[in-house]
Amino acid sequence: MLVAGHHSGLPPKLNFEPERLTRAEKKTRLDEACRGGGAEIAALLGHALPGAPATLRPEALAAWTGRERLQESLLRHEFWTRMLFSALIDADRLDTERFKDRERAEARQASKAGADILKELREKLGRRLEAVSRAAHVRTAALPDAARARAEAVLKLRADVLAACRRAAERIPGRHSLTVPTGGGKTLSALAFALDHAIRHDLRRVIVVIPFTSIIDQTAAVYREAFGDAGEGIALVEHHSNLEPSRDTYENRLASENWDAPVIVTTSVQFFESLFSARGTAARKLHNIARSVVVFDEVQALPHHLRTPIFDVLNRLVDHYGVSALFCTATQPALELARSNRRAFPNLPGVVEVVDDVQAAFDAVKERVEVDCSRALDPTTWEDLAAELREPGRGRVLVIVQRRDDARALCELLGPGAFHLSALMCAAHRREVLARIAGALRGGGACRVVSTTLVEAGVDLDFPVVYRDLGGVDALAQAAGRCNREGRLADEHGRPIPGRLIVFRSPSEPPPGLRPGDDTTASLLREQEGRLDLFDPSTYRTYFSRYFADVTPDALKVMEARLARDFPETEIRFRMIDDQGRASIVVPYGDAAERVEAYRCAPCRSTLRDLQPYIVDVPQSQFTTLVRGGVIEAIHDQVNWLVAIGPQYHPTFGLEVERIIPADPASLITSQD
Repeated sequence: MLVAGHHSGLPPKLNFEPERLTRAEKKTRLDEACRGGGAEIAALLGHALPGAPATLRPEALAAWTGRERLQESLLRHEFWTRMLFSALIDADRLDTERFKDRERAEARQASKAGADILKELREKLGRRLEAVSRAAHVRTAALPDAARARAEAVLKLRADVLAACRRAAERIPGRHSLTVPTGGGKTLSALAFALDHAIRHDLRRVIVVIPFTSIIDQTAAVYREAFGDAGEGIALVEHHSNLEPSRDTYENRLASENWDAPVIVTTSVQFFESLFSARGTAARKLHNIARSVVVFDEVQALPHHLRTPIFDVLNRLVDHYGVSALFCTATQPALELARSNRRAFPNLPGVVEVVDDVQAAFDAVKERVEVDCSRALDPTTWEDLAAELREPGRGRVLVIVQRRDDARALCELLGPGAFHLSALMCAAHRREVLARIAGALRGGGACRVVSTTLVEAGVDLDFPVVYRDLGGVDALAQAAGRCNREGRLADEHGRPIPGRLIVFRSPSEPPPGLRPGDDTTASLLREQEGRLDLFDPSTYRTYFSRYFADVTPDALKVMEARLARDFPETEIRFRMIDDQGRASIVVPYGDAAERVEAYRCAPCRSTLRDLQPYIVDVPQSQFTTLVRGGVIEAIHDQVNWLVAIGPQYHPTFGLEVERIIPADPASLITSQD
């Protein structure tokens, strides 16, 4: 199967055997290859070919019986096939590269990091952590006495978390969890664990998996700053669609092909969809996941309807391929929920918590934020909320809603000066607005921000007051993490005061995918008379146990396709994001027009990647509306360019589907025409 699929991708087993192995011509060639190939390869190796790995031998399945034994055997072989396929694809393409493109092969070899690069990165990170700590203590020392104690509690929490991560790095590879309240410094502490752990146990690389493209830039920037000049070249490789062209270097692109680099920063979509892909290009990197430390940031954001296949491959990576995993979050889901049938609800057995006392960690920041859920069950109109936000004392406030239309409606009611963030803005636009918000927060003026949920996880903003539309408990905790993040809030007399998270219910219905979380939280609030303790880890255990009970863990029947070893069907079924019926549009923001012209003149991977920061995804129905409005130009059948005629792209709100001014059809000449 691997040989047959090394160009076109892994075939489905059921079709492969009758079509390829029973035809006389193919069977003869296969028999000849089997007879001669083994001896020739053994001669090249200087020893006999290795047998099947121990995990595939019958004795390794002794604990399994009946149907479960058969299923486990099939899944082990299925995943082993993927790993072998990855090794074959990478070796074949590297060999072809050396033969056909020697300059490219030499560039790849020249950019490789040295043997001691992980140790060098660890030393750089250590110095950076010390500098950050010193600067934070200097800022805290300047606070009034009463407020200083609370800020010092936050700094102590971060120091304790870092120390716990360094101690935990000595443990044997396996499954580890890092449960730290937001603002507890888990981004750099998790990296410290990963580097220490990899060096201690001779693991090959660190892979950091982030669920949201909206925060991956920030995380990678933090790492680059920590590594300094040691992070140049391919010591740190970014593999995601939001990558700025200035960082998408030739060396970065080479290393992204097979993840042969010391530190990889990528997305959950890239990581998991590669693990379930039948295509050689996507699967090529899999063998380099083996014997790595993999850090999963914001693990609660993994799609719950794919829990079964996701947990299954994670268990196999840890148990059979030498991976050590660290699951990070402020709202740890119930990773070890017990069910009588483990195959029906696979978990992560033996997860070990890094922080010795999780409750103490949450207690350390408990007084930082006051949570008000008194308005969480009865709808509030946008007009009433806007009037409240314009009152004195609400000059610096963040409002998080669940729908794009709601974000715009509220922001328009607030009037000029309010900031807006949503996925109708391209990544480059959002990045610039976030920079302006950060500048406004550093100053002393007003800063009112209305955002969709994209601002919640990992975005380093700090407001005295945060309003949050009712959502899942994990989402509310993330919103609380944007409130009094540093614990420095004080009144006019220098006395410490808490920030406020105000949970309200919007007048609109939540998006269908978010409704189960809303309903579960609402049921908890009704039971607890409107109170919700976001600083008690048991709150999340209760929430997730109820939430999981209502979500099918393999809703797309991925495991069914895997057991049949139907690799193409598995790839089709496993989708982290349902992009069926969605279209990508390049919008006229910044220098997008110049980049579009560069792509028009020289359509290639490089000029196509340059367009990524200017893309907005929309449902197919809205895309059809734009096409009918005559404002979409198709370039080389790959790029949908929003022609800059009329206010299709608003400088505050981004893409405007409902405010189209039709273009002159004669002006829309495609490159094919």
